[in-house]
Amino acid sequence: MSSSAIILAGGFGTRISKITKNRIPKSLIVVNNKPFIYWLIMHLKKNRIKNIIISTGFRGDLIESYVKNLDVSSINISCLREDQPLGTAGALLNVINTKQIVDSGFFVFNGDSLFLNDFNNKKLSNLTIYAFRNFGDSVFGSLKFDSDLKLNGFYEKEKSDGYVNSGVYYFPSGLFESVTIKPMSLEREFFPELIGKNFKINVEVSNAPFIDIGTLESYAKATNFIKKYITFFE
Repeated sequence: MSSSAIILAGGFGTRISKITKNRIPKSLIVVNNKPFIYWLIMHLKKNRIKNIIISTGFRGDLIESYVKNLDVSSINISCLREDQPLGTAGALLNVINTKQIVDSGFFVFNGDSLFLNDFNNKKLSNLTIYAFRNFGDSVFGSLKFDSDLKLNGFYEKEKSDGYVNSGVYYFPSGLFESVTIKPMSLEREFFPELIGKNFKINVEVSNAPFIDIGTLESYAKATNFIKKYITFFE
């Protein structure tokens, strides 16, 4: 069971710039009277996560200031800011390189989405992508996997009436030891490259509720989502 998590919160939020006005990161947009990242942190606390590292980028100073003053007992929260945009994989490597993660494995979450699953309900040992069923009304990373739940196809940002990427991952320690830190995407480069090498990536399928705030349409649903599932954060 892992007690560590990395939150990737370095994006510019281009698709919702009408709300952010390019002044705040997406994860600080207010949802149900709290910055969105507050709800993510509360959910991780409920999942028995004890150590959180937030990878920041655009206006990272605002996230750092917010979590510094956030009173969350039993959780150690720190931030690491990118010197340049690194993409999801590059940002993850940047955090791992600090050697702050001491667990045998750790979870990775996107700072602009919530997937209300129980992430410590089973012991994991392989690289794992969490998936949920999409019914073609939104664009996510489409996943193809076999009967043993081994991933054999990852198609980023396409409509799919099937299982899609929740943006939550479990990584065993040591996987990135020989990878150079550089701008790189988990979804467009890292995962497809591993699949091409026949590397074993497991898929964990869940019917847990999901929301993101990456678009104006999805953000408009976020407050009602929090209110509906408030017990997942308490």
